[in-house]
Amino acid sequence: MKRRIKLLSFMLLILFTGCTSNCGNSVRLKNDDVKVRDMSETIIECFINKDIETLKSMFCPIILSLDDIDEQIQGAFDFIDGEIISYDIPRVHAMHKQNHEGITTLHYIRPNIRNIESNLGKTYEIRYYSYLANTENNNRIGLSLLRIISACGKEEYDIGDYYLVNPELR
Repeated sequence: MKRRIKLLSFMLLILFTGCTSNCGNSVRLKNDDVKVRDMSETIIECFINKDIETLKSMFCPIILSLDDIDEQIQGAFDFIDGEIISYDIPRVHAMHKQNHEGITTLHYIRPNIRNIESNLGKTYEIRYYSYLANTENNNRIGLSLLRIISACGKEEYDIGDYYLVNPELR
């Protein structure tokens, strides 16, 4: 009987800690999925409402220092032909998270928002790259690149510059 209680307690502990998958050294938590969903919803709302300021506020300080960031964002809004009428639930395509002594020191995500459809029958995908935490360089926290890709994959439009934020990866 005690063994069953211990086993049940252990199973409940696992269930309520928030772990959803374990991929190598990266543990993906439910909270991360919520953050990605919220960020993606905000991005889509910015495109629907043509809200330059809110989208701009999501970028890291390095990208915000670009002289033409407003023009890049406006160009992205113009790149989508028509008004957004539907999209798929965002997926985290890649994620990396490091912790040191219980503190998240590095947290990086690369979500995709797929099947973004416009009222003119066009389909797009948005991929974005963002640090949620980076204790070594706070200027990297936020979006570094937001890329819109046409359904056929022949046309792309970028806001930001991934390699400007991550020159060591060039």
